[in-house]
Formats: sequence, structure tokens, C-alpha cells
Amino acid sequence: LRAFFKSCDMARDAGATLAIHDEGFPIDSPLNEVFLGLHGNNPHRNRLLEENFGLLVIGPRDEMPSYISKNASIEVVKSSSMFWYKSELSLHGRKQHRQYLLQHLYQITADEMKKHPDSTRVVNMCSPLWAFFGKDIKGPENNEKMVNGTRYIMNITEKYSVVHSRFFEGNGYKSLEKMHKKFGVDPKASIDLPPDYITSILTPLGMQNKSIIIIADGKNTEPVNRLKSDPGIGHLIHLVPPDVSSMIGDMMIGILGDVFIGNPASTFSWFIAQSRNALGLDHSYLFLKRQKENSTNRSDDNSKRGRYWEIFCNDDCLYDEYPRTGRNASASDG
Repeated sequence: LRAFFKSCDMARDAGATLAIHDEGFPIDSPLNEVFLGLHGNNPHRNRLLEENFGLLVIGPRDEMPSYISKNASIEVVKSSSMFWYKSELSLHGRKQHRQYLLQHLYQITADEMKKHPDSTRVVNMCSPLWAFFGKDIKGPENNEKMVNGTRYIMNITEKYSVVHSRFFEGNGYKSLEKMHKKFGVDPKASIDLPPDYITSILTPLGMQNKSIIIIADGKNTEPVNRLKSDPGIGHLIHLVPPDVSSMIGDMMIGILGDVFIGNPASTFSWFIAQSRNALGLDHSYLFLKRQKENSTNRSDDNSKRGRYWEIFCNDDCLYDEYPRTGRNASASDG
């Protein structure tokens, strides 16, 4: 996704048309994996991409040499080089451009959901929400939910927060160190997830007694177990059931939460936070650091627990340049 958005930035910087193949990157993956209505069976797909984003959809890859020979002004750029492209736009310009892209992609998604509410893709996107709230999303009055013939019993509140737990196959602390140097975030907390880190965000919002849903990569269960055993918020912790968990479903439950707490080293968290911002949803938190003990800004709750956390960096940070993390980056980086 990042490589696709950066490609759009490059085309805008150059005043050029972005041409993409009708299969493979980015149309099949990641666009059709994350958004609805962009599958090849949609006869209006190419028109939608052209009218909404100015994209030119061309034929299969094996036709590219012939296409280039007839269009000398075409410059071929590999997707791998796009991940780190730095736009010439101002931060405000980058923010507006990304918001526009996301708003229109989700409008196409919403239109597709209305047309085909029972399609496999809609089910995959909505199953985590249905497992917690039921298919009619009416709230917690009935804790028994049925999804695809499976019964789930959830003690869930109508308002909820989502926490993204990401371990990066053991390399997470190195990635967070890069973010610490870039933005000043705490180099461990968004992986370790100490309970006071969570409550420092939720308490001022009045969400400290509301359900907390964890979306996780499953690589490290220790942070989640620590939260579940905490006497203050442990009873509020819920994991997305593994049999309904999916990339697109976890993403959607994070986007629609009342609060989202993400990992600043994760492009998955960044995408959820940017999507929330583009859709007008507040309370996304990726940037926290420890306060000094003599800080006058710490909350009473944090003071009692002996640690102090400061939320800093507004939504503009989501559109700052993402620093290299030392890992092999890809558009599907979690």
C-alpha cells in the first residue's frame, strides 16, 4: 500500500499520469486485498480508477514492451523503489493528497458493500465486527453472536478501543529505536504494552472502563497476557477470534474503533491511523514518550502507577516521512 501511495505522490510531483497493469501490483495486491470494488470482474473498475484517481490501466505485463515502444514518454518505475520515495509536496500537501486517495477508495468500498452485502470479501472484512457486535451491529444487549454458523459469546461494550500488538518477528525493538530517533517515541512501550501505557490514553477519554480489543500478529503473546492479567483492565481485554481474524478484518475493526492505539514502527498501524484521519475519526495514538517525574502534565492515574506518559505529535506526524527501520521493507509490511 505504501508503495502504491508513494507512486501516486511521484506522479503528482511530476505532473504525470500513473499507469498501472490490470493484474498484479498494485491492482490485485494490495488494492484488491484491502479495498472492495476493484476486482477484475467489476466492468466499471478501470473507469472508477481513472475518474477518481487519474490512473491509466494498461494491459498485462507481457504487453509492456510493445506498449512502451509506442509511447516513448513512458518511464517504468519498480514498486520496490517507491516505498522510500520522498514527495516534493509540503506536509500539508501530502496530507491532503493521502486523505483524498483514502476517502475515495473507501467510498468505492462502501458502494461495493451495498451492492453485494453477502459476498465473501464483505464477510471477510466484517466478520471480526460481527463476532463482537452481531451482524446488525446493534450493541451489547445480546452477548451471543453467530458468524458463519459459529456462536461467539462476548461481554463487549458498545464503545471500544483497539490496540495493535506487533512484534516484527523479534526485530521490533530495533525498528522502534529508529522511530525513537526520528520522533522521540518510547523505544519499547508499544511492543511491551504496559497497562499504564494503555490507561494513560484511555482515562482522559473516559474509555478506561470500556472494552479493549487486541489485534495481533501472534508472534509474542507476553504483552497480551500481561494486559489480561492486569487487575485494572484485564477483564476488558478481548482478542479477535483466530477463525475470523484476517488482515482486512483486523484493519476494519481498528479503523472503526472509538480509540486506536498503534505501533509507530508498523506501517499497518500507520495505515489504520491515516484511514481514520481521512474518514474524520479522532483518537488515534502512535506517538507516546515517558514524561519526567516532575512533569506537571501527568494524570493522577499514571502518577499512582508510578509511570508517566506524554501523548505528543498530532496527526501531521502520520504524513511525515517514514524512516528506514533496518528491515527489508515491502508494501505489505505489517
